[in-house]
Amino acid sequence: MTNQFSDYAIKQIDKVNQAEMAHSRDNAEFILNKMMTYGLNMYADRSIHTWKMLI
Repeated sequence: MTNQFSDYAIKQIDKVNQAEMAHSRDNAEFILNKMMTYGLNMYADRSIHTWKMLI
């Protein structure tokens, strides 16, 4: 009975850890996409692009 409980507990912890990892991965992907979009938009902005060329 103890072994069954231990196996069940390990499986539940594994499921929670997998869900947390997937959540962290999705958040990181979302943030990186936002950063890339922001960077591209900033580079495409004429005033910023002109300012960059002056430096």
